[in-house]
Amino acid sequence: LLNDGMIDGVQAIPDAVLQRATTDLALEGEGGVEGFGGLKIDESLYGYGINVETTGGHRCLSHGGGMVGHSSFMLVDRTAGLGIIVLTNANGCYAVGETLARHAHATLVTGTIPDVRLDLAFGPDCHAYDLSMSGRFVSGPGNDPGPSRIEIELENGRL
Repeated sequence: LLNDGMIDGVQAIPDAVLQRATTDLALEGEGGVEGFGGLKIDESLYGYGINVETTGGHRCLSHGGGMVGHSSFMLVDRTAGLGIIVLTNANGCYAVGETLARHAHATLVTGTIPDVRLDLAFGPDCHAYDLSMSGRFVSGPGNDPGPSRIEIELENGRL
């Protein structure tokens, strides 16, 4: 994504795929976290699986994801030539991956650490869990020597 789909002179992502993912855009992109020292998002549109944005005057690609116990975020600044990927063991309803990526991006692009408090405490929106997120989950048959199991419980209003 940083080098127009090229890795060591080889076209890893076909140009037509990259162009389509970043130019056939929906009218509106994903919102971003604010107030943690990230650069201002001036424009946000959504391509095929990739958010295309102008952030602090830089052309960026971003995408995040989350699930119970995991939060991730990718920010590729094509103007500055840098990519940031944050993988965390935080709950997916909380944008900790995006918060860290955007804070790091602002620091790297401006050369200074933003003068804001980087508070990663859970917000009030993460206290209202869907009860279907709790229970015993067992993997299906496959190449594993046996099924894997994870149990998620609600305790003191938190998963």
